Amino acid sequence: MYKDFRELNVSQRIRAYDKGIYGISITFPKFEERELGSQLRRASSSVYLNLAEGNGQGYEKKEITHLSTCLGSLAEVKACLDLALDRSYIDQETHKSFDKEATEFIKILYKLKSNLESKS
Repeated sequence: MYKDFRELNVSQRIRAYDKGIYGISITFPKFEERELGSQLRRASSSVYLNLAEGNGQGYEKKEITHLSTCLGSLAEVKACLDLALDRSYIDQETHKSFDKEATEFIKILYKLKSNLESKS
């Protein structure tokens, strides 16, 4: 049965987070436009897109697989944020805020994944 992923509270938060990530990534130096900035945007977008794809298929095993991909993409976002901080593209406060929210998403998505795994 089809479930609209947009009805998940976490989906709406992840979409807003992705918009914020986009906003900070376009402030990176021009030479990083297709490098770290692009990688950060793709990793962040991947979370939202995989949540949608997994949720829309209606199969618990597929949803679990896509949630695992979401978790990996969030780890990649956190790593990109670390590199952006190291290269002084973002300040400590911005890093802390985006990193904290990514950690919250990891906890939420891990719980969703664990609940699905216990059903199957």
